[in-house]
Amino acid sequence: MTVWWPVASLYLIMGAGGLWHALGLFQAAMSVIAGPLLIVLAIAVFLVTRPVLSPTMRTRFDVWSAFVVVAGFLVEWAGVESGFIFGTYHYGDVLQPQLFGVPVSIGFAWLLMLLSSLALAQRILPRFVGNNALILAPVTGALMVVFDLLMEPAAVALEYWTWGGAPPVQNYIAWFVLGTLFALVGKSASIFRTSVPIFVVHTWFAQALYFLIVNMSSKLP
Repeated sequence: MTVWWPVASLYLIMGAGGLWHALGLFQAAMSVIAGPLLIVLAIAVFLVTRPVLSPTMRTRFDVWSAFVVVAGFLVEWAGVESGFIFGTYHYGDVLQPQLFGVPVSIGFAWLLMLLSSLALAQRILPRFVGNNALILAPVTGALMVVFDLLMEPAAVALEYWTWGGAPPVQNYIAWFVLGTLFALVGKSASIFRTSVPIFVVHTWFAQALYFLIVNMSSKLP
């Protein structure tokens, strides 16, 4: 039996957040919960995904998830410090707490986007589930780029981070390359062998909805 209320709650929370931004409501509260919400969502998709794996694969999945969180954070730190990986950008003060100028939630955001993009890739290409990570991994990376295209203008409007202008092409190339590589590492955790639960797919669309509403409201006079 499909449990619908977690999915409905997810869209309600993200949709309300977007509308609150558009209407200028609860902005202080939204700023406070933005970072923790990313962490909670990442933990939620992790906990939902873990039970569908075989007992022998769960430990590998745990290690891979920890790797993505830590590696994602370190990549962002290196990117901010060097400007080489994604381009020149800096984080604002909205996403808290921070470590070395990088929000702690960013590492969790990498895990969240990898799992949700993989879950969507599995629905787009169901016949490759379980037997071809070399197909699913780049599709996962591409879906992360699509998400980032929606997220970047909204994140700037929300003061999550700032660029010296428009995000450079290298930012999107880096998202694709890193997303694909992280997904390929996940092959050892067998996350491609079993379909990731549908709730994880909805986290991709619910977040996209939030950023889409923010983007549309930011263009209003």
